[in-house]
Amino acid sequence: MDYKQKYEQLTKFIKDLYPHMSDYCKEKTEGVIPELKESEDERIRKEILNVFKQLDECTTICGRNYDYAKWIAWLEKQGVQKSADKVEPKFKVGDWIVTNKNHIWYVDETPDTTSYLYRLINQYGKVEVAEFEIVDKKARLWTIKDAKDGDVLSFNDGHGNDCIELIKSITDKKIEFWFCLTNGNQYEVFDGVVPYTNLASREDATPATKEQRDLLFQKIKEAGYEWDGEKKELKKIEQKPVEWSEEDEKERKRVVDLLEGWLYTFKETCYAEDCKCGIAWLKSLKPKSHWKPSVAQMNALQCFLEYGCAAPDREASFAEKHLEELYNDLIKLLKQ
Repeated sequence: MDYKQKYEQLTKFIKDLYPHMSDYCKEKTEGVIPELKESEDERIRKEILNVFKQLDECTTICGRNYDYAKWIAWLEKQGVQKSADKVEPKFKVGDWIVTNKNHIWYVDETPDTTSYLYRLINQYGKVEVAEFEIVDKKARLWTIKDAKDGDVLSFNDGHGNDCIELIKSITDKKIEFWFCLTNGNQYEVFDGVVPYTNLASREDATPATKEQRDLLFQKIKEAGYEWDGEKKELKKIEQKPVEWSEEDEKERKRVVDLLEGWLYTFKETCYAEDCKCGIAWLKSLKPKSHWKPSVAQMNALQCFLEYGCAAPDREASFAEKHLEELYNDLIKLLKQ
């Protein structure tokens, strides 16, 4: 649970109720939220007002006439000015801002002019609550000049398409992209290039949100690529060879037999060629194995063959011939 956020929400609720509370409740509430307590200046202003309001509009003191009505009006005006002296936020909801430390944030909600707080979210989903005074002093609006290699941008291409693109490189003349995702489902892996001015003049070109970044990198993975954040490169994912089990081989033969049966049945139809292509492709597949014999296994096999061939009066048996073929095949496997 975000306890800080809960506290801020409760404080805002109590501040809204404060003007309608009894004096007793106000006193108790001020003990919990000290900022609600009136300043000494405001207390004195109200006391003077109460005194003047009890006098006639025009009273003579020591031979001089005093127009207390004007004094009352002036004092009341000071109170109105003070209550209306609100701090206006520099940024509005939907703005992307950059701090003096180059941290990028998005103003997620309408700034709270009661507690003077912004609710900010960065590109990776981190949430921060910060005071107007601090943010307004240290931040400015994000522009395309703040974009750099490896950033993800969101914009509309001017033809009604929402684009999310991964920057390959950016200069004051052109922007190159590694990857482009259009309307959330269509993507291209390409070295796309657009003139710098095309995006610099667009108000809707902004950093991508966490949801947009996650969607982009999901599509990058589906396309068979991965992003190297350190080198700022898009790399093809190397497919690791898959072990081929005996069950896989049985399944391959079963499908071949099925297609050969279809070929006999449909040999005079347009499906015959499709069956032939399928059969040829399946027969071209070979089981993939990572196993290789050890040196000790090869030495033992070699010794056995030499021993078997040592007897001149004895012809090589059928088993010995196969053993020698196996030995030669294993030598080829070790050279792969």
